[in-house]
Amino acid sequence: MGCSRLTPVLDVLAGMIGGMLMGMTWSGYAAIVFTAIPPQMLLSRSESGGSARLIFATFTVSIAGFLVMGVGAALAADAAMPGVGGDYSIVANVPYTSFVTVLALVAGVPLTAFMRTHILHIAIWLTMAAGVYGALIPNLVLALQNR
Repeated sequence: MGCSRLTPVLDVLAGMIGGMLMGMTWSGYAAIVFTAIPPQMLLSRSESGGSARLIFATFTVSIAGFLVMGVGAALAADAAMPGVGGDYSIVANVPYTSFVTVLALVAGVPLTAFMRTHILHIAIWLTMAAGVYGALIPNLVLALQNR
């Protein structure tokens, strides 16, 4: 292929797509959860009128974090793939996807220890993160590089 020098740019694009998917989905989900079951910190800040800045900062930082994690995942997925060519499948690269899944499980242990009342929410997001960062982003990298 003649566009091998564009590989990092395509990796960044694939990571941004996956990261923004996670960030925008989390924003909507968190907005519903924060509205239905507001945390005590948010309730106390809303009485003093400072809750809007806290919510805006939380969503901005979290979306930027998901975006950076997506770009990092795409660069790691490209580095873990043996070549540019390949078939599209649910698991494009088994060692990389296994690593991402184990990483999500390892991250889930301290989260469940600190947030025992929200285990269902943690399970949903860790499953989604393993799916997006472990399966979707490697396929996006393959699709963009094989275009």
